[in-house]
Parts: sequence; structure tokens; C-alpha cells
Amino acid sequence: MRNSNVLKCGYCGFENPIAESQQDIVELDFRSKLAQLATSAEPLDGLTVKCQAGAAEVAMPESVTAHACPFCGSNVVATATSRELIKPR
Repeated sequence: MRNSNVLKCGYCGFENPIAESQQDIVELDFRSKLAQLATSAEPLDGLTVKCQAGAAEVAMPESVTAHACPFCGSNVVATATSRELIKPR
């Protein structure tokens, strides 16, 4: 695998440039970092439902219980429960 600064679609050839980061990249131990984030990080509270037509998981906008699936366009009605997730950085 060669170094690259673009993501290239294997189907249409579209290239999406990747911005260079000035931050140092540090490898983290997954299990210890996950445990730390579970107690210290600000959680994301969101409602995710499964589209019955296409089986995609759809994140519902805040205060919305019915929405069109962004993938197939079918109607999605919230019948799931809210869950707390760790906010990515």
C-alpha cells in the first residue's frame, strides 16, 4: 500500500483530498481508552432506528419521531429507545 493524500473511488475514479494534520498521531490502547472515555467524555445521546425497507441504521434528528430514510427514501418511524454513545474526536 502506498502513501496517498486522496481517497479515490474504485468505481467512478472521483478523488477526495485528505487534509494534512499538524497533530501528532499517537497510538492508544483500545480497552484502556474506551474505559477512560466511558467515565470522562461527554456522551452523545441520540435516537437511532433501523429502516425496515433497506435495513440501514438511521440517526433521527432531535425532537423528530418520523423521518425519510436518507438511503432509500422510505418512511422511518421511531420505535427504538435512546442510547448513550461516546462522542468521537
